[in-house]
Amino acid sequence: MAREVRRFAVTVPLGTAKATPQVSALAMPPRSVRWVEVKTPPGPHGLVGFQLASGGVQMVPINAGQFVTPDGETIRWDLEGQIDSGAWQMIAYNTGSFDHTLEVRFGCDLVAAVSVGTLPQAIDPALLLG
Repeated sequence: MAREVRRFAVTVPLGTAKATPQVSALAMPPRSVRWVEVKTPPGPHGLVGFQLASGGVQMVPINAGQFVTPDGETIRWDLEGQIDSGAWQMIAYNTGSFDHTLEVRFGCDLVAAVSVGTLPQAIDPALLLG
């Protein structure tokens, strides 16, 4: 179960070509993402597609150059071992006749702090003599 849910609404304007897609920042503080969900309105009929990425590197779907093209669906992916920098992006196109808004939700946990342990402590010389 995720500790936080972060929501973004991404409007993809009509006429956004697949060859020159819109890149939208989905920036958040550093977080471990447990799942991501994308809700699309009905009506795109395969003319709206998206990828989730970081730094322009495609992460969902994993196969390079492919886009998810839902129509009136909510799709959820459980994730493990993904970036925890918070620097997510949505890369999307819309070759249809209407703007479409996609809702992106991330289920997140705080990034675990890295323990550096404790440094050795000096022993009081008086304890060694007695």
